[in-house]
Amino acid sequence: MSKRGRPAGGQNAFKSRCDSLLRVIQDQSTTPAHLFQAHEILMALEESSSFYQRAAQALKDSAAKDAENARLQSEVARLTADLAESEMAGNEALDTLERERSERTQ
Repeated sequence: MSKRGRPAGGQNAFKSRCDSLLRVIQDQSTTPAHLFQAHEILMALEESSSFYQRAAQALKDSAAKDAENARLQSEVARLTADLAESEMAGNEALDTLERERSERTQ
């Protein structure tokens, strides 16, 4: 892994490998067996690059969902606290009303 957390070699190494394989494929002196191998390797490289890109996007999506989840959990906690405060104020108001009614009936 590189310092940035990317696979060793990264995009430049991938492009270099693909370019080398394309030169082998385009070289007229390449034997059919080597031509077949170069095609197979090139397809595998492209497939692994595609997989890497999909995985990287999935990680970004997951991180975005985690951030949204954290934001929503914070909002739920705030609303729960507001509800508890409102409930306490409502209970106090009911107690006051009951006390006032009790005082009037006496």
